[in-house]
Amino acid sequence: MTRTKIIATIGPACRSKEMLEELIRSGMDVARINCSHASHEDIAGIVTDLREIAKRMDTSVGILLDLSGPKIRTGRIAGGKGITLKAGDTFTLTNRKIEGNQEIVFANYARLPQEVKEGDTILLDDGIIELKVKSTTETDVICECVTDAFLKDHQGINIPGVRLSIPALTEKDRADLVVGLKYEVDFVAISFVRDAQDMIDLRNAVGDHWPPPMLIAKLEKPEAIDSLEAILEQSDAVMIARGDLGVELPPEKVPPIQKMIIKRANQKAKPVITATQMLDSMANNPRPTRAEASDVANAIFDGTDAVMLSEETAMGNYPIEAVRMMDRIAYQAEATMTSRLVEHELRTPAHAVAHAAVAMAMDMDARAVATFTKTGSTARLVSQFRPPVSIIALTQQEYVYRQLSLLWGTTPLMLTEVSDSESTLALVEETLLKRGLVMPKDNIVITGGLPIAARGAANFVKLSVIQPKKVTRAFEFKGI
Repeated sequence: MTRTKIIATIGPACRSKEMLEELIRSGMDVARINCSHASHEDIAGIVTDLREIAKRMDTSVGILLDLSGPKIRTGRIAGGKGITLKAGDTFTLTNRKIEGNQEIVFANYARLPQEVKEGDTILLDDGIIELKVKSTTETDVICECVTDAFLKDHQGINIPGVRLSIPALTEKDRADLVVGLKYEVDFVAISFVRDAQDMIDLRNAVGDHWPPPMLIAKLEKPEAIDSLEAILEQSDAVMIARGDLGVELPPEKVPPIQKMIIKRANQKAKPVITATQMLDSMANNPRPTRAEASDVANAIFDGTDAVMLSEETAMGNYPIEAVRMMDRIAYQAEATMTSRLVEHELRTPAHAVAHAAVAMAMDMDARAVATFTKTGSTARLVSQFRPPVSIIALTQQEYVYRQLSLLWGTTPLMLTEVSDSESTLALVEETLLKRGLVMPKDNIVITGGLPIAARGAANFVKLSVIQPKKVTRAFEFKGI
């Protein structure tokens, strides 16, 4: 089993129950619903089917609702066949709802003419088409084409270096969020985050909904990189969305930024997802390029918690093969990694207990670290250190059970019986043995909070030797 988690986007290529089950068997840990292409009926159906399948398979599968965000796009072009643009041509973007032609096209942001100025660069179709703003009117942005290109319907618009006043959470996002919360999605990602306030706005929109989803900041704007520390503080996890990030920034800057984000997220004990074009060629081919395989492996070497597939599984010809390939690449990458404790910044009692548990597991060559967790926090702290042993997270909360699917190296288990602490510890050891997660005579380290059923910070570490029927030796340290 790989320690790096795999997120697969659900779409027409894998929507059937049979395909969803096969994705899980192939290594999918989290299913992503892209609200840019999913209706409210799609959200309801996907969540319902995945919950049913995961329950039958007795496994944890998280569901990530990816909100569309304020993506600016061009409108429809007359005839639907696209247009050819030549360098030096004058081409206009307008907020008037018209069909596009060789000279003008609709842009779906009404204030665009007021928020750009002469000399600004406008990029269309993920940066393939470059326009330079010459002048503006009340309704139009008159541009010059910098490159020869072909423009199709509904292409994305990026404006590097210009902060638009459009909110990160649109009315569509709010409507999609209501549906996602109704069906208890486990994660909600917000697109085009610019600063911490965007995350605060999302948290306010979620309110006191129960169960609470983990909130993920998608980092795809240069402003977000400048505000990374504050965004990390307000987020439960982050996603490096390299597509739009690579449009608004020079491509050569994306790899070092990716490494920096992963490092800072690791240090803050915040799960981090690396996304976009990871195995892009597998949308059409049964095998990835060598560069794509190296890209996935390098994200894992950097310390990412999860890697994500988008078009490869949603629309591609080889969705199952893409997940299996991602799983194989992750397995090989992890096999070559040297064990080391990740640098950290947190200085809390719970953090110290997690650090002690991992250090003990390494010193005693333990098979696993088993952690009791009410909210997922203890498991997250243990996962942060990237121990060279399995992390088994036990919880009584179903929503936490599913959210643990995103944590590096973590196997979630539902804890159905909780009595006194010693009986529960013995039951855990028996359960791990029955499931084949440990073997007789294995050392295991157990950590969590006492009393076990109560919510609170981790406060104990216990080293046990697994025996077929009972524990013959145990050392317990409380209140570390």
